Amino acid sequence: MTKTKKSMLITVIVLLVVFLIIGIILGCLLPSGYSPGNMCIYYEELSTVMNDNIVYISNEFCQENQLSIVGIQRGMYMGEPYDEIIGEVEISYNRKSMKNSADYYTLAQNLESISYSFSSKEDSDLIPVDIRVFVFTKKNKDVNYEYEDGGYQYTKEDLSVNEKRYEIKTTPKKRAICRLYWSISISKDVADNYTEEEKNARIEQIFKSALDNIVYYDEL
Repeated sequence: MTKTKKSMLITVIVLLVVFLIIGIILGCLLPSGYSPGNMCIYYEELSTVMNDNIVYISNEFCQENQLSIVGIQRGMYMGEPYDEIIGEVEISYNRKSMKNSADYYTLAQNLESISYSFSSKEDSDLIPVDIRVFVFTKKNKDVNYEYEDGGYQYTKEDLSVNEKRYEIKTTPKKRAICRLYWSISISKDVADNYTEEEKNARIEQIFKSALDNIVYYDEL
């Protein structure tokens, strides 16, 4: 074997050893970081799981706005949900930080986000809407809460004449933050049936109703 071939072989071996070491290091470090987990529950169970770590939306909100909470189906096919309903609320959490503990207290402490949706009932005589709600328990220093109403600070973003987004800052308990991120949109299949003024009024009315129907754990 020539010196050139020996040098090439040594180089290849060194590179393989380096990649192997990097792989081992990453394999040791990654498990101690973030490992996503999620679970689906029904909205009526949410207070049992989260207790006073978050705030809630009362049943009166759905009644006032002729809404129902949307069920989460087990599977997806061609971008559309199908199969049986497995819950109404999706909870995302850091599985690694739970350290093999499955109790609700640990889950609540390692919460990443909560999400659920509302939609207009089929027999509603109000402008049909679709609402997506995300709940976060970590502060976001980049958010500037420009508005205030009903004792709550919030932001507002007009995405289009058919959709607006809001983020509401709440304090479910001492030194705790719960951010409610709302996306409220006019249902696509009827959006062209209403004027811009009618759609704006409907979205604003829903948001005001949401503020009025925020409840805390000890009020449930």
